[in-house]
Amino acid sequence: MGIDGQRRAVVDNAPRAPGAEHEAGSAGKNLQLTIDLDLQTVAELSLEGQKGAVVALNPRNGEVLAMASRPAFDLNRFAVRIRRTDWQELLNNPDKPLLNRASQGQLAPGSTFKPIVAMAALESGTIDETFSAHCSGGATFYGHYHKCI
Repeated sequence: MGIDGQRRAVVDNAPRAPGAEHEAGSAGKNLQLTIDLDLQTVAELSLEGQKGAVVALNPRNGEVLAMASRPAFDLNRFAVRIRRTDWQELLNNPDKPLLNRASQGQLAPGSTFKPIVAMAALESGTIDETFSAHCSGGATFYGHYHKCI
């Protein structure tokens, strides 16, 4: 972490600063992002007009290559001071644009594991390309019933 610089000035009723102190800051460590601009662009475009999230990670080292959440809002509204009407609009929006679905969504990542299990079953010969599964039920997790899809 770097250290913020400071400037202290003692002023009087005249437009001058008779006593001023300056304390230089120091730089912190460099930050190197791992976002892939092309992949980020594809993620943003794929969510256009939809609700959801896209997260792309490098499986070798966990680097975040892309992260997008929709619907979103204009961050410039917060640049100075957000107007009350704009804030109420964001709070009352049924699409919940203030929710970052990529980092705050409380959904189990189980669906991302299904293709891996399917590939392992195909590779081991447990199933073949014509295999299908039917589920007419569901299960209750943490007080919520989830149907099979």
